Amino acid sequence: MGSIKNLKVYGSFEDFKNVFYEFRKKPYFEDWKEKDVREEYEYLNDNGNIYVKEVNGKVIGLVTLLKGVQEGHGLILPTNNVGYISDIAVLEEYRRRGYGTELMEYALKCFINDGNEYAYFRTLKNGSMSEPIGLKLGFETVYKENGDMLIQECSFPRIDNCVPEKEDRKFLIKKLK
Repeated sequence: MGSIKNLKVYGSFEDFKNVFYEFRKKPYFEDWKEKDVREEYEYLNDNGNIYVKEVNGKVIGLVTLLKGVQEGHGLILPTNNVGYISDIAVLEEYRRRGYGTELMEYALKCFINDGNEYAYFRTLKNGSMSEPIGLKLGFETVYKENGDMLIQECSFPRIDNCVPEKEDRKFLIKKLK
């Protein structure tokens, strides 16, 4: 069935790019240029970890992990021991086979091994492929004290302006300890 490996050791920028370009497709339609993907790759390699899922020698999925609550996310937690799933993606032709779940479970194991007390990720307010996986694994939507959902407005260049540049993202969180 393949294995999950650290991209720093077992992969390349091309492996990352091929999977990361899934964000150019529905429902995101983000207009990632190669130079932007390279910057993201270098940032994640320098500041976090990129893990890839291989099947028959081909990288078909990835999950990227960072430490701490990220700037602008607005989460208020009682600890700094927090892991952030920055990205999770699986090539379209490999979806609905459990690989996304396997990648997210792997991320949770990494966070627990690193002593994190919480894990969280951000997704489209109206849902995405990662949301049902997170809910299945015990993540919950984050709400503010007043009961409103915690929302972050994001802006991304879009392919052919097919969806608005601005969109709302929500957060899901899981207590690990």
